[in-house]
Amino acid sequence: MQSPPWYDHFGSIGKLLLTAHESETLNRLGYEALTAGDAERAVAIFAQAILVDPRDPHTHVNIAAAYLALERLGEARSHAQRAAMLAPSMPEAHHNLGNALFAAGDADAALASF
Repeated sequence: MQSPPWYDHFGSIGKLLLTAHESETLNRLGYEALTAGDAERAVAIFAQAILVDPRDPHTHVNIAAAYLALERLGEARSHAQRAAMLAPSMPEAHHNLGNALFAAGDADAALASF
């Protein structure tokens, strides 16, 4: 994802703030798409948010939920694991990981992740 031409004028702290704001905006738009039943669109939006800030655990939780809705269990598990690694105390990450593992037929691992 290419930065807008004015981006370089903000300095490092300004860039961090812009990145955080853009990531939050994309997360909100993706969540709206997901709750409206458009998981494909949500995945596309969350993927853009990950490009902006790959270390945001909320984005990984959200895209995992969208992948779960699409029954793309491997991708859901991968993003839920990433979220849990980035934020070990985030319940949503472990919840989505458990759901992905359970849906894939691994009840023991799912139980351990909850």
